[in-house]
Amino acid sequence: MINIELFNLAVAEVLGECYENFPERINLKESDIAYKVLEYYSDDILEKHPDFMDKLFGISSATVAWLEQAGFIWVESRDLRDFYRVTLSSKGLELLNLVPNSITNKESIGASFINGAKSVGKDAVLSAIKLVLSEGAKLTIKGGI
Repeated sequence: MINIELFNLAVAEVLGECYENFPERINLKESDIAYKVLEYYSDDILEKHPDFMDKLFGISSATVAWLEQAGFIWVESRDLRDFYRVTLSSKGLELLNLVPNSITNKESIGASFINGAKSVGKDAVLSAIKLVLSEGAKLTIKGGI
């Protein structure tokens, strides 16, 4: 397992949850994010990698903190492991409303996360997240949102 893959899957889960509940603010628990990411992997992952859950917990919390610092979400407060009253920023909403050419049914990235990111598969989710993060970086560099 590499951290970047786990990070990207955690990004998908966090942004998908925020998009689904927008504009309402939600609470995000490190453990909930970790267990959602775990669902992308085969049942024997914990047997093969005994420290996998510890890694997932750390990455889940760090991912939410990074998304806030990068301007994708707003977080009203947090404690050691959980984040409270979280919502998409205008930048996050704009990026999740993108409709990439590669999506055949022409739904937004955010809608694809809501409509079953796991059903489209890990590779499709990772590809969509790479697009979101890339476009977010372009907005930041251009002085956009």
